[in-house]
Amino acid sequence: MDSADRPSLADRLFAAMRSRGAAPAAKPAVPAVERQRGDDSGGFGILLAILLPAGPVLAWGAATLQASAIRQETQAQRRAAAPALAARAAGLADHAALAEGAPGIADTLNAFAATLPPDARLAAVAADERGRLSADVATPDPDTLRTALRRDPRTARLRDVGQTRGDGVILVRLREVAE
Repeated sequence: MDSADRPSLADRLFAAMRSRGAAPAAKPAVPAVERQRGDDSGGFGILLAILLPAGPVLAWGAATLQASAIRQETQAQRRAAAPALAARAAGLADHAALAEGAPGIADTLNAFAATLPPDARLAAVAADERGRLSADVATPDPDTLRTALRRDPRTARLRDVGQTRGDGVILVRLREVAE
C-alpha cells in the first residue's frame, strides 16, 4: 500500500474520536439567571483593562510622595545643621585668613635671622596672644638694623618701639605691627 493511500495521523485521530461518540465540546447552555445578568467574561475584561494601567500610575504616585517626603527631610536636616555649618565655615575662613595673610612666626623668625646684620645679635624673642612677634636686638648701629629689616617683606612689619643703651651696644626693641 502506498503512503499516499493511507489516511494521515490527524485523520485517524478524528475518526477514532467520532467512533467513540466524542464530538467537539459544544458550548454549555447558559442558565436563564446568568443570561439576565449578562456575560461575566466581559466585566472581567473591563476590570483587567482598568487595573493594568493602574499599577504603574500607583507606583508613580507612591514614588512622588516618597520623593516629596525625602525633600522635606533633607530641608529639615539642612536647617538643623545650618548653625554648625556656619560656625565651621567661619572657623575655616579664619584659618585661611591666617594662612594666607601674614607669614607664621617660624617664617618670620627665619627671615629675621637671615636679615640681621653681622654685628647684631638677638637678645630676646616673644609672641603675644595674637601671635605678633616682639624681639630685642643688641646692635652697635640701629639704623643699619632697620634698613636690613625693611629689605625683606617678611620682616618689614617689625617696627622699632624703643631703644636702651647697654654695654657698648644699643638694645633695640622691635614689635610686629599689622599692615
